[in-house]
Amino acid sequence: MAEGLKTIESRYNKPLQTFNVFLNISEAKAVAAYELLCQKGYFFTGWRPICCDHELMVLHKVGELQIDFSSLVLTKKAARFRDYVRNCYEAECERMNFSC
Repeated sequence: MAEGLKTIESRYNKPLQTFNVFLNISEAKAVAAYELLCQKGYFFTGWRPICCDHELMVLHKVGELQIDFSSLVLTKKAARFRDYVRNCYEAECERMNFSC
């Protein structure tokens, strides 16, 4: 997986390029894949679809782009989820010494 990520990211490495990875959480190696992706600069952004037998965990890598979470207009309950994702993003920025 690490080599595949390296190949894809190097091929599409442009200033505004971002990457998404979808992990099947039913897969036995999902936790190991999640940990590897976090080491590579990915952070948790959600589940797809929600409430299904085959949930996928979504991880995102934004590189040096900045995400404006304040522009997201959500319900009160969804805002809690947005705040959780923002915290994951900010922790990744801090780990990578980026300014968020």
